[in-house]
Amino acid sequence: MTAKVEVVSGGSKGIGLAISKALLEKGFQVLSVVRTERKSIVNSKFSELRLDLSAADSSAPLISFLNNEAIKKS
Repeated sequence: MTAKVEVVSGGSKGIGLAISKALLEKGFQVLSVVRTERKSIVNSKFSELRLDLSAADSSAPLISFLNNEAIKKS
């Protein structure tokens, strides 16, 4: 079975951080996509991936990360 991952853009501060914390409290695995890593949450179900979503080629690392996470969980 493949694990489901909630992806939050800007999950290291502000509203994104609050959303990430709320999802974690509900038991979700959370991937925060950030421009600057802050390590703002320490939780085994929380990961940060540093990339700039405004860059045209930025989706490749995100897709690769999600595929690798799915393989680890299956």
